[in-house]
Amino acid sequence: MDNPFKEYIETVQELVALEEKSELASYISESNIEAVFVRYDNWNGGTEFYDIAISVPIKVFARIRSKISDEEQTIRNAFNDAMHGANDSVRLNEVKIVPSKSASVSNISITDDESMWKYNYYRLFISHLTKDKIRASYIKEILLRYGIDCFVAHEDISPSKEWQTVIENALSSTDALCAILSPNFIKSQWCDQEVGFALGRRKLVIPISCGVIPYGFIGKWQAIKSDGKSRNQVANDVFKAICTNEITRSGYLEKLLNLIVGAKSKDEALQFLNVFKDINEVEKRYVDILYSHYADNHILMENECVKIANPIFEQNGLETIKKKSPIETPVPQNIDLPF
Repeated sequence: MDNPFKEYIETVQELVALEEKSELASYISESNIEAVFVRYDNWNGGTEFYDIAISVPIKVFARIRSKISDEEQTIRNAFNDAMHGANDSVRLNEVKIVPSKSASVSNISITDDESMWKYNYYRLFISHLTKDKIRASYIKEILLRYGIDCFVAHEDISPSKEWQTVIENALSSTDALCAILSPNFIKSQWCDQEVGFALGRRKLVIPISCGVIPYGFIGKWQAIKSDGKSRNQVANDVFKAICTNEITRSGYLEKLLNLIVGAKSKDEALQFLNVFKDINEVEKRYVDILYSHYADNHILMENECVKIANPIFEQNGLETIKKKSPIETPVPQNIDLPF
């Protein structure tokens, strides 16, 4: 059967991309979408209702599963917007995102190369002069503990790649930008263009003042003062800025939840659970997401992890998670073992 939503797919893809969901948009294509007939309503001339199943790669599905309902609603809203004023004989009932080994990226993909970023981490581009490379590297190293990956041009660009293209791709896919404002920063065409690129995409720009006061459009954001502070203090101030600013807070919390739910080791789970625990006044909806997916990862059921998570759940009126019971190995009885 021909897909009744076929003519709206390209419009929907663009609408989803404009919601800052370019990766998801790249899988909204005719080859990945299946329309499933649900029911027929005889009222008002007759209306057919369909569900839509959108296939995405298994890795993509695993990365977004903690917010799958929100992603499905975004796509559903986009279809409704694209179909606004169209023939009412066809209606969209539900959108379901499903994992698939055969999902392919659309030929009109929105995204460029994003291989410079760590999987699932929040993305922060650090704009800096060459002389501040070490400062930028320190921030990058410390922020990894918070689930924030930083792009530092001089160490993240492979010699085999066209450096300008890599920087452009990093700027196109970053979640926020941090500018290390030291003397002569304003004279650097590259640094100034990097900041302008981020501002043009309405990304948060976090200025770190190293002898220079924020100027121009970035002057509207309060700078992090570096005088007399340690590396950890400056990095922690950057983390707090991301956590508290309305532009970045929700995106960061969503990625942090993905890191918790997808933790590959107990140490990793403990690390990110502690970060989540220490964020002030986390909205209950994020706690609900963590709670609903908590048992999906057996690592999170370890006693040390549960010990951190349960107080968070209790404070939000949720039942506590039962700790993992120790497995007792039965001792064989009356067996004559070899000497």
